[in-house]
Amino acid sequence: MVVDLQPTLVDPVLGESFAEIWIKILGANGGPAPMSLLPASAVAPIPRMALLLLLPAAVAAAAVVDVAVDASGGGEPLVHKWKRSFGSGHASLTLRDDWRAQATQAADELGMAGVRYHGMFGDDMGPVVSAPGVYNFTQIESTWDFLHGAKIKPVVELSFMPAVLANCAWHGHCIKNPVGCQGYACWRGDCKTVGGTPGFPPVVNPSAPACHAKEFHYQGIKQLPAVMEDWYQLVRATVAHAVQRYGLAEVQTWSFEVWNELWGIDFPGTAEKPGYMQLYNASARAVKDVDPSLKVGGPATAGLDNLPAFVAACASLGLPKPDFVSSHHYPSDGKSGPTPMQQACPSKQGWDPNCWHTQVKAAAASVAPLPFLLTEYNVGCCLGYPQHETAAAAAFVFRAVGELNDFVEMYSYWTFSDVFEEGGLPEVSPSCCIQYPQFAHTTHTAHTH
Repeated sequence: MVVDLQPTLVDPVLGESFAEIWIKILGANGGPAPMSLLPASAVAPIPRMALLLLLPAAVAAAAVVDVAVDASGGGEPLVHKWKRSFGSGHASLTLRDDWRAQATQAADELGMAGVRYHGMFGDDMGPVVSAPGVYNFTQIESTWDFLHGAKIKPVVELSFMPAVLANCAWHGHCIKNPVGCQGYACWRGDCKTVGGTPGFPPVVNPSAPACHAKEFHYQGIKQLPAVMEDWYQLVRATVAHAVQRYGLAEVQTWSFEVWNELWGIDFPGTAEKPGYMQLYNASARAVKDVDPSLKVGGPATAGLDNLPAFVAACASLGLPKPDFVSSHHYPSDGKSGPTPMQQACPSKQGWDPNCWHTQVKAAAASVAPLPFLLTEYNVGCCLGYPQHETAAAAAFVFRAVGELNDFVEMYSYWTFSDVFEEGGLPEVSPSCCIQYPQFAHTTHTAHTH
């Protein structure tokens, strides 16, 4: 097959020529492609479908590429592992009409088959826990019912800590950014102490001392429970409720992931000073006590950290064997360390996609034969990263599919939607279905284990 170039064809939305896009996809000599080869001068708009049909014609700036394919060699079905999950902000966003409309669109047009989000147990989801053993699953049910109807499976992140279980007082979301501050750093701590506006009511567990570790403007509580057995009971009741509502056969297709990126929690922890392994133990026992066939894993670390150590700790401590091992990694992270998965890589804008792929493959190999789930990735981290909205992001996903599909069981692009507010809410307040005083409460009281 001979492919001729069309370097003047330009995506009218992204403003980059398709030759540039395909150079990014294919790379140059197996490495990152030099992006200065082609101008991205605008041309008359071309229908999007026509552009898709013309994509293979734009491979390089001034060359013809011969591609030889042996059609008699047989093959294997291409499993669409990249569709198994996409990321999405935090749980209370899933209650919004605009989020649900975009999730439906992503399922219909992209084949999105799963979704993962933070903070299912956050106090803005009910609150879920009003007292140890007394649970309100109204908002969790609302989201799961929607996902079930849309044939989207939840990748259930077991987080964050309800105020009652952390034995602290939660004061709600921060209302707006501190003056002159944008981004993640504005929300490291309490709204009041970083110069922002105090959170809005209701205050949850007001008689307790203020929660000391919170994340983002929605103030997710990143603390361990005061009593680990209370967390066990919450997880067990939640999973049992899912099985009762949707059936065991359905929930067997879900994945339960313990926590997110060790936020606020030491690894591995000890009996004297509990940490992640103690939280994992309580969570995994709770899931398996509902039914041993259900899938649970972790450690959901950032940057591929602690993966063999997690597997070894499960074995040495006699904890439930994980059904999968998970982590997150972005090519802009620029890891550097002693193992193959931490080899020195460029970071920020100078990232090398081949280096990133090598790290992820090494991470998967380090925990084999356990399945490896990359539950967060994209072209770069984090808010404001300039390549998020360019052809580079699309090219990066194409390469990830080709490089990783045989090595990972799931890779979850963070995120499918711009309905997202880790760095604070937009200045123009959007319409939102969350109205705390009007929450409908249905109460479920857990049985004692």
